[in-house]
Amino acid sequence: MRVKIDHSEKKIGLLRRRKFYCVTIEVDFSEEERQIIRERRLKRDVVLERKPSAELAVYENDPPEKFWLLISDLLKGPDTWMANSVLDAKQYADEVENLMPTLKGYIVGNTEIEQKSKTLEF
Repeated sequence: MRVKIDHSEKKIGLLRRRKFYCVTIEVDFSEEERQIIRERRLKRDVVLERKPSAELAVYENDPPEKFWLLISDLLKGPDTWMANSVLDAKQYADEVENLMPTLKGYIVGNTEIEQKSKTLEF
């Protein structure tokens, strides 16, 4: 698994242009990892319970799960999250970077079921 994290700025709007600070995450899964994700049906598993991206209009009826980062989002290709400040963007990138070893361990941990049995006595 190879992870690439890019930072950029983007201005949105015609009259009142707002500047956003973007963090784009691109994960290149190995073929073995893709196979594990497929076989164990891990696509809908949550990588990060994140808040909505800054450029989105959020309605009070929107469930928070709508904005979470899922394994399926990373499989599709680059995922971009926008922040209102440079600090928010840096914190988000750090959080994602720190989660990637956990994600790798989660995928590898789902490789196969233990074939041996245990008997414990206390």
